[in-house]
Amino acid sequence: MIYKIDNGKLSLEVSSLGAEMQSLKSCTGGDYLWDADARYWRRHAPVLFPFVARLREDRYRLGDREYTMSKHGFAPESEFQLYKQTETELVFLLRDNDKTREHYPFAFEFYVGYRLEGWRLDISYAVENSGKELLPFGMGGHPGFKIPLEEGRSFEEYYLEFPQACDADRILFGTDCLVSGVRERYPLEEGRILHLRHELFDNDAVVLEHTPKEVAIRCKGGHRAVKVAFPKMNYVGFWHKDGLEAPYVCIEPWLSLPARHGVTEDFYCKGDMVRLEPGERYENDWSISIEED
Repeated sequence: MIYKIDNGKLSLEVSSLGAEMQSLKSCTGGDYLWDADARYWRRHAPVLFPFVARLREDRYRLGDREYTMSKHGFAPESEFQLYKQTETELVFLLRDNDKTREHYPFAFEFYVGYRLEGWRLDISYAVENSGKELLPFGMGGHPGFKIPLEEGRSFEEYYLEFPQACDADRILFGTDCLVSGVRERYPLEEGRILHLRHELFDNDAVVLEHTPKEVAIRCKGGHRAVKVAFPKMNYVGFWHKDGLEAPYVCIEPWLSLPARHGVTEDFYCKGDMVRLEPGERYENDWSISIEED
């Protein structure tokens, strides 16, 4: 089912399947979220939980026991319950069930919230451990944005811009798209700008750490821009489907990384995952801001 909120400046549509955003539009006619054209990528903005990206052979361990889980976890294919709705806010809830427990044997409540505030969309994630044992998880966002944002522009005219210069490190992946263990300094123009070109993504996502906690999609002389802020996330990834001149780019705020090459990860031991005690609650949030002139 599709739900819609509108604050007079922005309107948002969200599906109960995966609590996934379907569209984000402005009152001026700006259309920002990728439209899920299956020729390039069939999603809009999946919510990643309880794992980000790939596991080795889709397998992981919990101590001596082994389980299977597909790419990005089960949240994108799960039906969420509408927990709260107002004119400008939606909150969705996923509880553990028979299907989730086949792949993830834990009791949990996972809340995904969307709230429109002026020209900004605030996105919140919350996890509650409703069980009696330690709850390990990762999470992240994966929104795709249409490029170009305006008619008459080209993909290559756009660039990603951090607000300050930084010494960003890239997390390198192997051919299996798992973490290789190697990091390298990633060159940014003036320490903060990455010009978009399709071949950037021929070797999967560009995932960076040690960057400022926000990044914008801009075009010189353009009248529309998108800014993504992720104050509590550890990494940011940039991606579109490899080998294609795909007319979108994803900005992915990640709390945790994919599995390491050659390692069947133990969720109790993987260092960048949250381990939540029974009865505790974990919260994270990020935002998408629209700029128009």
